[in-house]
Amino acid sequence: MIKTLSVFKEFKLEDIGYRQELFAVSGREFTSENILYAICCHDYFYKPDDDKLTGLKTLFIENNAPCEINVSYKNRKSALKLLDSPQIKVKPAHLSHPGNTKRHHFYKFSFFRRRSGAASGGVANWNLMTQGIELTLPECMGKIKTSLMVKFLDGELTEIPPLTPQCVKQVRLVAQYWGARVIQMGIT
Repeated sequence: MIKTLSVFKEFKLEDIGYRQELFAVSGREFTSENILYAICCHDYFYKPDDDKLTGLKTLFIENNAPCEINVSYKNRKSALKLLDSPQIKVKPAHLSHPGNTKRHHFYKFSFFRRRSGAASGGVANWNLMTQGIELTLPECMGKIKTSLMVKFLDGELTEIPPLTPQCVKQVRLVAQYWGARVIQMGIT
């Protein structure tokens, strides 16, 4: 989580007013999907919701997603493995009894209850998603240090361009999962 929090701090994502400017500049640099992913991750991190989790996975992390982020195959695969169907293994109590001479077997958690992973369910999903964010966000944000972005982050850029059509399209896609909360995120 340290890497993720440092990305939030480095790109000043706590400042809602700053986000729209950052997103607008990133549209000119063709890195808007990475910035939008960071903004959505920040929002999910502090205000988790199952719809947001589905949106992050569907819009940004999956292969050929509409706003696919720039991360390595290895990290994308690892993040998707966390979010799709992790094989959480448990040992049922009746098998671990000291008098039981049968061989101990490990069973998938999904055999005993609802399927694990990105189903509706709160804290476990938040933990899995933040692990997925930790795998993907630092890498994709490390790749966007272009000259225009550096000028913007250093405060040298005074005029903020309007949102590009691509950025507007991406905001509409995000709104499918975030709803009216995209206004609170500062990207409209």
